[in-house]
Amino acid sequence: NTKYFMENIIGVVEQNELKRVWASQRDVTERILAEKKLQEQKERLTATLRSIGDGVITCDREGNIISVNHVAEDLIGWKTENAKGKSVEEVFNIVNSKTRQKAKNPVLKVLDKRKIAGLANHTILISKNGTEYQISDSCAPIKDNDDKIIGCVLVFRDVTHEYQQREALKESEERFRKLTQNVPGVIYLCNND
Repeated sequence: NTKYFMENIIGVVEQNELKRVWASQRDVTERILAEKKLQEQKERLTATLRSIGDGVITCDREGNIISVNHVAEDLIGWKTENAKGKSVEEVFNIVNSKTRQKAKNPVLKVLDKRKIAGLANHTILISKNGTEYQISDSCAPIKDNDDKIIGCVLVFRDVTHEYQQREALKESEERFRKLTQNVPGVIYLCNND
């Protein structure tokens, strides 16, 4: 029950006052079916990238943005259509949370070193609207069949809540340590038994 796709080619040749019309037809079913399959694969890949629960940004080998999923749009504050073609450094604005110095962008590391890179600890993403997120990320090269880098994919997520809890625990442990070191008496730690 296969549909057949035919391509008609019609031409007119004029020579002096004589016109000749010619026509040919060829079966293009294989090409049409291959194009349809390729389009379906592209749509499935796009849907997969947009559905991932972490922020995902893909870049070309110059570090210019190709695509941004919904989670990344929310975190960076840029819509895909506005971010496309821009340098990842312009859109993915990251700083060190302690020093407030601009952090080295992992995309540039990957393109330079040709291997997976992650962010340093204490990295903050500053959204287009100024909202700050503590993030963790990784960035990996995208390679073609000949092992040439054709771009990279940056995957990141908001870990602000976890980071705040970890910092609060460190502060609590530090207060407890100082308290126990400066008490003039003896302190015992006991369990319920």
